[in-house]
Amino acid sequence: MRIHIVGASGAGKSTLARRLSSHFRCRHVELDAYRWRPLWQKTPDHHLQAVVRQLLRGDAWVIDGSYASVRAQIWGRADTLIWLDYPAPLVVCRLLHRGVRDIVQQTDLWGTGNREGWRWLLGKESLVLRSLRTWRDLRATLPALCAEGRHRHLRLVHLHSPRETDAWLAAVARAAYPVECAMQPIALSAALWGNGSG
Repeated sequence: MRIHIVGASGAGKSTLARRLSSHFRCRHVELDAYRWRPLWQKTPDHHLQAVVRQLLRGDAWVIDGSYASVRAQIWGRADTLIWLDYPAPLVVCRLLHRGVRDIVQQTDLWGTGNREGWRWLLGKESLVLRSLRTWRDLRATLPALCAEGRHRHLRLVHLHSPRETDAWLAAVARAAYPVECAMQPIALSAALWGNGSG
């Protein structure tokens, strides 16, 4: 199985990816670890695309990250797309909680020496504002993208709340043949084409 998890920052993509990679005993790739260089310098898109090309080798991996510059590459190889489409207030609360914790603990992010700061979390170009833009953009574009012919091979798992995610994970854990049985679309017509609230 080749799984791509998308969602706004703070939704819990990496946490879910770690749980799935542990369950399926496959590689976990956190795109943020390759996007950000020391001193918060961004890896140029063309370099990130070259790195992702290497990371996509193999038939079992879980990748988390919502970067549009590598979406086509990942979706061309992925067989399952998981969209964490949680309510914006919940995402912001989670992001603030994580950010404050990382600031207080001075967490070294991805081994780069980068650390969260108050300006990074709450300034004019803050992580919160960027997360909200990603949340909005995914809701505006993802249904149409998934409907394109070149993406019809993707099995969509559209999750609207942490409770729904926990229930889905429990179903994955119970499945006798998890790769074949658990990775099926959840209420595809309602979840993908509905209003996305809940």
